[in-house]
Amino acid sequence: MTNSVPIEVLRRCLAYARHGFTIVDARLPDFPLIYVNQAFEQMSGYSSDELLGRNCRLMQGTDRRQAGVKILRAARAANQSARVTLRNYRKDGTLFWSDLSLTPIFDAQGQLTHFIGIQEDVTQVRQERMRIMRYQRQLQALTNRLLYMEASERKKIAVELHDQMAQTLALCRMRLSELDRALAGQKMSETVAVISSLVEAALNEARGLIAELSSPLLRELGLAAALQNVCGRLAQRYGVAVEICAEIGPESVPESVGQLVVRAARELVVNVGKHAHAQSVRLKLKRQEGDLVLTVDDDGRGFRTRRQIESAQGGFGLMSIRERAVYMGGALTVSSRVSKGTRVVLRLPTIKKKLPRLPTSAF
Repeated sequence: MTNSVPIEVLRRCLAYARHGFTIVDARLPDFPLIYVNQAFEQMSGYSSDELLGRNCRLMQGTDRRQAGVKILRAARAANQSARVTLRNYRKDGTLFWSDLSLTPIFDAQGQLTHFIGIQEDVTQVRQERMRIMRYQRQLQALTNRLLYMEASERKKIAVELHDQMAQTLALCRMRLSELDRALAGQKMSETVAVISSLVEAALNEARGLIAELSSPLLRELGLAAALQNVCGRLAQRYGVAVEICAEIGPESVPESVGQLVVRAARELVVNVGKHAHAQSVRLKLKRQEGDLVLTVDDDGRGFRTRRQIESAQGGFGLMSIRERAVYMGGALTVSSRVSKGTRVVLRLPTIKKKLPRLPTSAF
C-alpha cells in the first residue's frame, strides 16, 4: 500500500479548501501565479484565467507601500517563509483584508522552485476589532471625563466645607475660649472646656475631610507633601508608623493621577490600621518608564490564601481604585505572605496613552 496521494485527489482537495490557495513559480521572471483555487477566485473576484501568469501584486493595485509588502519582498529575497496581513482589492475595487502565509518550496537539490500562499479573508474580524477599539476609545474618553468631573465635585465640596463648616467651627472655638476665660474658676468652666474639646475635634475632622476630598497641598506643594499630610494624620489615628519615600522630581503630576494616588494611599493605610495588625507601613513613590508607581508595604499578618488576596483586591475601596487605575491605563496588584506582610503596587500613566493601532503587517 502506498502513502502517496493521487494528484487528482490533491487538486480536488485544494479546489474545495475554505482558504485561498496559490502557487507561484519562483524560477520564472516576476514570480507569476501558476495555480489558484476556487476560494481564491471567489475572494479576489478574478477568474483563474485572469490571474494565472500574473504577479500577486495585482491584488494590491496602487496600494503597495504597505509594511506587509516589504516583509514579503524581504522573505522572498531570503527564500524564507512569512506571515502578513495585507490590504487587497477585488476586481471591482472593493477593499478586503487578507491574512497571508507564504512558504518557499525547494527541490531535491535545495533549489527554490515555488512559493505556496494560503490566504484567509479577515475583513470581518478586523472590522469587529476596529469597532471594539472605537468603543474602548469612547469608554476611555468618557472615563476621563467622569474622573475630571468627580475631581471637580470633590474640590467644590472641599471648598464649601472649608468656607462654611470649618469656618463656623473655628468661630465657635474662639467664642468658647472667650467664654472659658469669662467663667474662670466657676463650675461651668469644666463644661465649656469639654464642649471646646469636642469642637476642636470636629474642626480637626473637618480639616482632615477637606484634605482627603481634595487636598490643597497637592496643588500648592505637590504630591509628596499631600501624602505626608494625609498619611501622617492616619498614622496618629491608628498608631501605626508610616514611612514615606518619594523618589520623584519637582515636575508636576496630572491632578487626576495625583488625587488617585492620595486616595489609594489613604485607603491602604486605613486598611492596614484596621485589619493588618501591623506595626509599620512603608510607602514608596517613584517614576518608572513614564508611569507613576506607588508601592505600599506593611509588616502585618498577611493573607493565607489566594482567595483572601483576591477578596482584598475586590474590597469596595480598593476595587474602586483598581477600576479607576485600569480605566486610566494603569493597574493595581496585591501580593502577600502569612506573617510576612502585604505589598500593594499601584501603577498609573502620567501621560495620556493611546490605544494600540491595529497592525498592518501581522494579525
